[in-house]
Amino acid sequence: MLRGVLGYAILLASGGRCPGTVSYDVVEPMPRILVRGSDMYEGGYTFMCEGKDGERIECTGADTEVAAGTACFGGTPTRREIVIDAATGKVLLVLAQPDGESAAKGSLAPGGVKLVGLGCDRVQPLE
Repeated sequence: MLRGVLGYAILLASGGRCPGTVSYDVVEPMPRILVRGSDMYEGGYTFMCEGKDGERIECTGADTEVAAGTACFGGTPTRREIVIDAATGKVLLVLAQPDGESAAKGSLAPGGVKLVGLGCDRVQPLE
C-alpha cells in the first residue's frame, strides 16, 4: 500500500535523461501512517566544454570553446509529509514545502495533524 502512495513522488523523480531522487521514511505507523521525506524531479542537462587544466565547465557559447559532453543538474527538492489512513489506504493530508528552507513540521495528534513552525501552531483536522 505504501509503495502505491509514494508512486506520485517516484513518478516526479523518474524518467528523462537526468532522473531525480526520492527518499521517504515511515515516521509514525498505524492506524494513521505519517510518511516524511523529500523528492526532487528531474532537472535537466547542460552542455559542457573543456576548461583550464582539463576541467569541464558549462559552455558559454563562445566560438573558441571545445565541446566536452553534457552534465545533469538537479531540479527543485520538495519536502513532503503525507498522512495515510492505514485501513483504507486513502491519503488524508499532504504537506509540501521547498526543501532546505524554514518549514512547518507535522506530527500526528488526536483529531488530526499538529502543524508547528512558520507561524503555524494548530491541529489540522483530518477526514
